[in-house]
Amino acid sequence: MLSSKIFVGVGLISYSAYLWHYILFAFARHIRLEEPGVPLLLSLSAASLVLAYCSWRFVEQPFRRKGVIKRSKVFTFALIGSVSFFTIGLVGNFTDGFAGKFGDAQSRKRVELRKDHERRSDAVRLGKCQFNSKVVDIDTFLAQWDCKGDDSLPELKRIPLIVTGDSHSADKVMALKANGLLPLQIGGAGCSLVPSKMSNDCKKIYDKLYQEVKDDDYYEYLALSAYFTKDELTVEAIEEMIVFWKKFNKKIIFFTGMPAVPRLRDHLQKNLMPVINFRMDEMSKRPEIINLLKSAGVHIVDTKSIFCKINNCKFYMKDGTLLFVEDTHLSVTGARLFGKALIENDEIFRRMAQ
Repeated sequence: MLSSKIFVGVGLISYSAYLWHYILFAFARHIRLEEPGVPLLLSLSAASLVLAYCSWRFVEQPFRRKGVIKRSKVFTFALIGSVSFFTIGLVGNFTDGFAGKFGDAQSRKRVELRKDHERRSDAVRLGKCQFNSKVVDIDTFLAQWDCKGDDSLPELKRIPLIVTGDSHSADKVMALKANGLLPLQIGGAGCSLVPSKMSNDCKKIYDKLYQEVKDDDYYEYLALSAYFTKDELTVEAIEEMIVFWKKFNKKIIFFTGMPAVPRLRDHLQKNLMPVINFRMDEMSKRPEIINLLKSAGVHIVDTKSIFCKINNCKFYMKDGTLLFVEDTHLSVTGARLFGKALIENDEIFRRMAQ
């Protein structure tokens, strides 16, 4: 059966099919902004096989015949192709992704989103209190970190709370600061709360935190916040997380997963309405996880419940103001309103605000 012409033919064009299907599937997802349905994927698969045969027949086969195409020509065309793609990428970078292709309304949205992103970066003190390897190296970050307080904001009330985790922990700090409260802040982009899934840089950040607070009795609470992955929300992973953070000897607060607005910018630039989802929040609130956290004495903040107090679970306000600056991160406005709802609806945060 495997030696039949059909199977041998598929084998011959399989690599070309692999290359073609990737291009077709990627552009289908990019253009449609949502996961293509089964009929479309089957059609694209069939098209991949047709294109694979053509490239095998008219490109791969001629190249395999000695003397048909000289090696010098191969390298020449390869060099021309590489330089062409490099040039296109360079021009795209300097023109902000060929911004001229967008209309005035779309261009305004791009500018607004960029400004919102810059305001968020300033608010979370990116590179100073929140680590990101694209901004600063880990050793410099740890050496200059001093975020137990913020002398530039003397009007804020210092509270006995530590907030750590990935970039979503920075959103929580931004939310509290926007409402007059100043916790200890430290975290890193993509930093897992589960020890076995922590990068070396994140381990250094958490070790720094431990050294800072292990003998500091002022800090009573330790808030953990992250945009979890599926493998971080297993019973085993949560047990591992609890054991690790218990050694800090603080009362643990656990924020369930944040909502997401997949491909927010792409939707807005194409004048399409994105859809908010609470998948990670729901996964982090499975009964077995909630029971495990409660049995360990962890205080749970229902992120969805708090967020939905703002405007009935929508990702924008009634006047159109966005609560998100990108797929999963709150804008400065969104953070301020989230913090207000958090203080009004959670006993621990309400008490700290008094």
